Amino acid sequence: MAKSAKRKPSFDPPPAATSTPGSGWVYRSDADQPKPDDAPPTATPPPTAAMPPPAAAAPPSAVKTTAVSGDLSQVAERLVDRYANYSAAAGLVPVPIVDAAAIGAVQLSMLGALSDHYGLPFTKARGQAIIASMLGGVMPALAGHQILKVFGPLAGMLTVSGFAVAATRAVGRVFIAHFSAGGTLADIDLDESRRRVTAELSRA
Repeated sequence: MAKSAKRKPSFDPPPAATSTPGSGWVYRSDADQPKPDDAPPTATPPPTAAMPPPAAAAPPSAVKTTAVSGDLSQVAERLVDRYANYSAAAGLVPVPIVDAAAIGAVQLSMLGALSDHYGLPFTKARGQAIIASMLGGVMPALAGHQILKVFGPLAGMLTVSGFAVAATRAVGRVFIAHFSAGGTLADIDLDESRRRVTAELSRA
């Protein structure tokens, strides 16, 4: 009997399937992918409160200038007081003409010290002319006080000494006001200065 050519079924386990890279495909569901809505929330910084604008302040340069000007005037006042005391001693000179020269020298030295204090140029000739103009209206009063030295030496010396102190302070204060305002010896108003000195002496 001839054998059949039909292949008989085999019950042996099939050989392991070998897979080659890149042969096949993998199915992934959209459910496995993170959705935009599932992303972790991003921390939002809290809103910052609006800061109030800084208060307006005076420029530092202006404050500094004011402070320096005040310091200069205070020191200048002490200079005037010192020279006023010197002029009191000059007024005690018993000889009438000599005392006037001594008082004038003290006042000229005071003007030189004030000019140097404010950093301004100073010349003796200009200073003498200004002081003489300032005191031009009060020289008769000084002459009247000097006459007392002839008839009453002690009373005359004390009177001239007191007048010298008042006149020196009046002149010094006029110069302080002028220099503090930015003036110099070249631009001082002589007529106005004379009136101010006379007003200062009337209050003394």
